Amino acid sequence: MTGIIDRFEGGFAVVELPDGIQNFALSDCPLGLSEGQVVIIEGGSITGIDEAATAARAEKLRSRFAHLKRRSDG
Repeated sequence: MTGIIDRFEGGFAVVELPDGIQNFALSDCPLGLSEGQVVIIEGGSITGIDEAATAARAEKLRSRFAHLKRRSDG
């Protein structure tokens, strides 16, 4: 399963999952996590970062913002 890191709160990574939001203790997470990353969840823990999905998501967001900016400038 994958999820998206929404934010960090009080020693937890708050992750958006398809069926809701779940907190994961940062002490059990891989180093280098940041907001907006797509993470891989196995056995109830964050086991890694899906770099390809994170890059695709970031590009999609950049494209949306560029489109909105063009519309507001015109």
